Amino acid sequence: MCSPKRTIRLLSGSLYYFILLYAPFCVGRLQITLDTGKILIGGGISANEMFLSDLKAEYKKAGESLSIYRRFGAEIDSCQYREDANLLGAVYNYHNLYE
Repeated sequence: MCSPKRTIRLLSGSLYYFILLYAPFCVGRLQITLDTGKILIGGGISANEMFLSDLKAEYKKAGESLSIYRRFGAEIDSCQYREDANLLGAVYNYHNLYE
């Protein structure tokens, strides 16, 4: 029987790879729909460099297997302010409303 810590580690690892399995196709669909050359990832996940590099690698693999992604391939990058973008937006909104 697995200990609770080991179970959590196994589940979180499985979830990570589950996300990496489907995220490239979501990014590809967004890119095809919006017809953009760059997809920016923001929020807390964008602070994780390993996730971004893994996502780029998986997106490249998806592009090799699906010809439509090769045709519409987009660059994937993190937002400039990464996980602080929402806070900066909230401060900007507050400043515009109340000052």
